[in-house]
Amino acid sequence: MIGQKLGSFRIEAKIGSGAMGAVYRAIQEPKGRVAAVKVIAGEYAQKGDTALRRFNRESEILQQLRHPNIVRCLAVGRSQGTLYFAMEFIAGGTLQDLIQRRGYLPWRETVELGIQICDALHYAHEHGVIHRDLKPSNLMVTETGQVKLTDFGIAKDLDATALTGTGRTLGTAAYMAPEQIRGTPEISHKTDLYALGCVLYQMLTGDPPFPARTAVSFMHAHLNTPPPRPSTKNPEI
Repeated sequence: MIGQKLGSFRIEAKIGSGAMGAVYRAIQEPKGRVAAVKVIAGEYAQKGDTALRRFNRESEILQQLRHPNIVRCLAVGRSQGTLYFAMEFIAGGTLQDLIQRRGYLPWRETVELGIQICDALHYAHEHGVIHRDLKPSNLMVTETGQVKLTDFGIAKDLDATALTGTGRTLGTAAYMAPEQIRGTPEISHKTDLYALGCVLYQMLTGDPPFPARTAVSFMHAHLNTPPPRPSTKNPEI
């Protein structure tokens, strides 16, 4: 893939990968603009495949969301049989990286970043989109301190046909709302707000609300256990 051209984007380097595809740094020609290009793996690009439908849904959602705190979609296309969509390239790192590097964040910085996350979620919710996988690794922080919400791969578009049915659990266990864990159809903007609370907790303390080790134990804790007070982990708050 390195050196190949997808539409107007020349691929330079792989910057991330997952089970269903990869993300590359690319240059958009002739503008010379740096971009992040997401590509779906060939085996998942078959018509009717759930992974393909989610890939297409993510690109569709990003095309309709235009907000300074949500990563911007630049282009969507197919080149030589490869499906891709290009996004703005974020110079910086994830909120997860920032927390790991510094241990935890001061409350003033947490508030500043948290307001930006709230703005992004409010905008998405107003446009009928629920993220469903809000977590520090899906939040980019630029070198100037601007938050960018990314990865709408399992987002729910309230105006579209559901890609998942009742009983399916989607999300990341450490930040998952009870209704997600139960697999009920009552997913709403409140699901993202629950995850936001978990993210803010981690920003202030360095850890998610529950010290579980497995997905099952995380889920059990979310359903049955009050989290420790943040001040027990960070006496400054």
